Amino acid sequence: MKNNDFTLTMVKQVLNAIKEKNIPFFVSEAHLQTEFIITAAKLFPDFEYFPEIAPSNIPDEYNKKFGKSGIHFDLVINTGKEKVLIEFKYLTKKFPEKRENDSLPFSIKNQSAMNIRRYDCWKDISRIETFVTSDNTISYGYLILITNDLSLKKEPLDTYLYREFSIAETTHKSGERKWGEGMSKNSKKGRENPICIKNNYEFKYEEFKEYKGKNGRFELLVVEIQ
Repeated sequence: MKNNDFTLTMVKQVLNAIKEKNIPFFVSEAHLQTEFIITAAKLFPDFEYFPEIAPSNIPDEYNKKFGKSGIHFDLVINTGKEKVLIEFKYLTKKFPEKRENDSLPFSIKNQSAMNIRRYDCWKDISRIETFVTSDNTISYGYLILITNDLSLKKEPLDTYLYREFSIAETTHKSGERKWGEGMSKNSKKGRENPICIKNNYEFKYEEFKEYKGKNGRFELLVVEIQ
């Protein structure tokens, strides 16, 4: 990577700075996205940060794979010479919490259907891959995932219909991912298409923050996509 890249080390610097802030856990994915942009802009003010935006050049390959509607990324960073794509995922189990000396309670909801949320993670990776290989102004991107559902780290059993969309802590090989036979139409509605992944990825989770109480441990996964 070039000297003016938004490197993996810089991504980790932003996330570490967020960890040190006196804020509660994120109450939503939008909260995570906002805190990341605010913190990154303070640490690296020479870059431009554009949330919820579509790159100007949409590759034909992208349109064929995903269609022309809903083309945007959670964050596009302009480093001056190129652009970096970032997608955020915040996958949660219910966890209420209250800060000391604070009358305002915070809580996060219990997200169901983690099978389709696994699918969405791989779709985000595939979308970034498509732009990286088709748009010469975009060289790389990141998937940033924070979760307190630690079951996501474990490999699903072979009998599970979402097995190919596992986001477990392991090496994930390139290739096509699809639902197992018998997955109901309602369960995969809007997510019927297989996903083709071009690269191999090593998923490694690490502790992000830990709070007292059930489901209080939050872990972080950062996937670099080149």
